[in-house]
Amino acid sequence: MEKAIAELRTLLSADDAISTDDDDLRAHGYSEWSSINIDQLPVAVAYPRSTAQVSQIAAVCHRYKIPMIPYSGGSSLEANFAAPFGGVSIDFAHMDRIIELHADDMDVVVQPAVPWMELNEKIKGSGLFFPVDPGPSAKIGGMETSVAVVPFPTIREAASAAAQIMRAGVPVAAMEIMDEVQMSVINKVKATKRTWKEAPTMFFKFSGTKAGVQENIKLVKAIAKSHNAGNFEFTVDPQDMKELWSARKEALWSMLALREGDLDVWSTDVAVPLSRLPDIIEISKKEMDDLGVFASVLGHIGDGNFHESILYNRKDPKEYEAVKNCVYRMVDRALEMDGTCTGEHSIGLGKKASLLKELGPETVEVMKSIKRALDPHWLLNPGKIMDH
Repeated sequence: MEKAIAELRTLLSADDAISTDDDDLRAHGYSEWSSINIDQLPVAVAYPRSTAQVSQIAAVCHRYKIPMIPYSGGSSLEANFAAPFGGVSIDFAHMDRIIELHADDMDVVVQPAVPWMELNEKIKGSGLFFPVDPGPSAKIGGMETSVAVVPFPTIREAASAAAQIMRAGVPVAAMEIMDEVQMSVINKVKATKRTWKEAPTMFFKFSGTKAGVQENIKLVKAIAKSHNAGNFEFTVDPQDMKELWSARKEALWSMLALREGDLDVWSTDVAVPLSRLPDIIEISKKEMDDLGVFASVLGHIGDGNFHESILYNRKDPKEYEAVKNCVYRMVDRALEMDGTCTGEHSIGLGKKASLLKELGPETVEVMKSIKRALDPHWLLNPGKIMDH
């Protein structure tokens, strides 16, 4: 390994291209975001500045049979960038350029570390945006954007309204949900400038022509009302939109802000067909509440995807097991409802067993065969998704 690191230092030449600093290694092998962490850390961190340098790193690691673990935003929730076999973490922080925008073809070439919000800011003059979250300032030509917020008496009513909106084909640009616990967290930590009603709440974004946006708001408002929704707030003013959407933006940060001492947050997700969304959210929320710990439901409900966030004491074995069982019962429930074990977080280390349940050993074996063909030495992010 030392020989490989020396070669990489020579090849990449920049003084900060390779790091073996203890704090740097920990930052690239351990995550406060993740529900799962392991003791093993990478042995080194490489900071390439070009595709050519990535190829040089890969060539050296392949020659010495050293695992490579890609690292970008560091926001993984299933230990996706953990280093179970050590190796080199490849951090793309310096590869953050927008290479070329092809507005007529509606595509863009970027390097791996471009933040999506920054991308949207840079390309907004083209009238395009990277979905699913059009920025509040998206007023290009005849385009108008509006944000709406509406509370519901129960989480089931909110989920049922979401399913009906999707079935009705109303073109909402984004549709999010947060339960009463999450809304209370936002208030408790004063994450936004306003005080929110502590009830299950849905957040919408609309985008299109002025007339189209107004019509879509009218349709959503009517569906929400049929599910006993409360006051329906909406605005087209950029500053007001930013304020209305702020609670959704601050959700995870607010939960993390509650951690003290040995408290940790277990965040996981599943996705189910829209028709089963109210059922799984209602059942899963009740099971979470029965744990007697601080727990909330939130998610991008328009595609049947939602998240559980549970605050628990990681040093209490009994509490840890109870939370773990609750989480995996929810995952199994999603599979029983013809859903998937993850909608966004991906498999990583945490959901390998769930993937096996979902797809079966035969399908996973086919995936392994493809992996072996492309990565015969299992050097590319090994240990994730499937075992060797």
